[in-house]
Amino acid sequence: MPNQSNLFRLVNKPHRRLWAGALFGIGVWIALSFSQKGLSDPPRESQEGCRAQVPHLDDRAYLRALSLDLRGTIPSLEEIRELKEGKKIPEFVEEWIQSEAFAKRAARYHRSLLWNNASNVRLVHFSQRLAEHRDNSGNVLFWYRPGGTERRRPIGGPCKNEAGRLTEEGRAILDENGLDGWVEVHPYWDPDPNAKIRVCAIDAQTAPRSHLTGKDCATRESEFDPGCGCGPNLIWCDTWAVHNTIIESFNREVEQRVQRLVQQNAPYTSLFSSRLGFVNGPIVHYLRHQLRWYDSVPLLPSPYDLERLPNLQYHEIDRWEQVELPEQHAGVLTSPVYLMRFQTLRSRAAHFLESFLCAPLTPPDHLPVADEIEQREPDVQKRAGCKYCHAILEPMGAYWGRWAQQGAGYLNPVEFPDFLPECQECARGREACSERCRLHYLTRALSNEQVPYLGMLRVFEFLRPEHRIHVMEGPMGIVRAGLADGRLTTCTVRRAAEWLLGRPIEASDAAFLQSYEKAFLESGLSFRSLVQAIVLSEPYRRVR
Repeated sequence: MPNQSNLFRLVNKPHRRLWAGALFGIGVWIALSFSQKGLSDPPRESQEGCRAQVPHLDDRAYLRALSLDLRGTIPSLEEIRELKEGKKIPEFVEEWIQSEAFAKRAARYHRSLLWNNASNVRLVHFSQRLAEHRDNSGNVLFWYRPGGTERRRPIGGPCKNEAGRLTEEGRAILDENGLDGWVEVHPYWDPDPNAKIRVCAIDAQTAPRSHLTGKDCATRESEFDPGCGCGPNLIWCDTWAVHNTIIESFNREVEQRVQRLVQQNAPYTSLFSSRLGFVNGPIVHYLRHQLRWYDSVPLLPSPYDLERLPNLQYHEIDRWEQVELPEQHAGVLTSPVYLMRFQTLRSRAAHFLESFLCAPLTPPDHLPVADEIEQREPDVQKRAGCKYCHAILEPMGAYWGRWAQQGAGYLNPVEFPDFLPECQECARGREACSERCRLHYLTRALSNEQVPYLGMLRVFEFLRPEHRIHVMEGPMGIVRAGLADGRLTTCTVRRAAEWLLGRPIEASDAAFLQSYEKAFLESGLSFRSLVQAIVLSEPYRRVR
């Protein structure tokens, strides 16, 4: 169908004025009709000019804005009544900022800074994932491990849909064709102790070691071994639902740390220095039973003391217990989710620089074009077009040099020295490389310049001598540097102001930012005091 402009062109030129007049008349009639009903009367202010800008929120609107920002809910009728009866705004702020609701709001705000979401990470090896086997009508027949179908010969698929058996030692009993049936098992993820599901016998085996190879069934060394199953109550396996719950638990663990900091009104720097962590049922279950069944992102060596974990069951998802972490930990910067979310030394440093120092890495507008020789430069701190960022990024990333890349384990100097001769030997092809060498040491040189670093921890590749101290200092080194030059406190104030004011900071806000920072410093870096200073300030109360 032609649009309105095309219809207008279809009218003969002499009649266009008649068309225009008719349309105008229709418009006038509609306007008059609505005017008679009082729908088009302009406000008096618009007749006299623009409405004057209201400089501040009135007390009731101010209270509502404060309550939404600090608690995530509107004020109660009782609180509105107290306001009318003379209770002052600062009194409400003082009360609300100490509430659990504010601690949760602060934790939610820190999600935008920490990006604590590792949902793309797979913690348990794919061969240990259980799935439902259904019939053509969609009914669940039994569960099995589709990622390890080669365990089951000769069909290479799920078991027979009939009852099977396990021996007293927890081994699957096979028929004359080498096939198994299903057995009933109570899955650890179901809080009902009487609940049972049907699981293929090979997948439900409980023996601690394979009767075929002698391998440890609780570790990845028994991968695809038909003599190993999921263990008692399937504890060595997971499902997609279980996997997502464990990942979300690690995401929430960081928020527990932030909430505790706010509730105790601890200095903001404790967010990066505290050795206190938290665990719930899913995290404890993973650490106890599935840690050594890692996939692409291992949490080894374990970031927690496994011997001192609290006695929690998998289904205790909302029960959080505090644990003390080893001395090398640096608060949220070495939390499992931060290390899993940012899997390289560079990404860990880059995110801290941007989120907590307000120092994003920005190259010059016009980068030089590297010639063929420059493009082959293996040291990105020297390579044309790369050096502008990497000359900063490589030394900063070294602060995480003793934390595994693509993992969350701490590489202690005793077990993981700076240089390991066996890794140098395997790099030269004289022996097979161990997993320790492959994961954490340089075992392959693509250029002559890399040869001197073979057998060294990956962090030391092209690292300048003056920056090696960063590896010893750990992530707290970058925090101390940010405190020393003032960037950490200034950026913390700026980020909080942007959050609460709901807009980017402008040049006209400089004086207010200085007053916020002064309050922050005088309070001993109390995040609650910083927020209090912002919400009681002039810019916050302006109509936004």
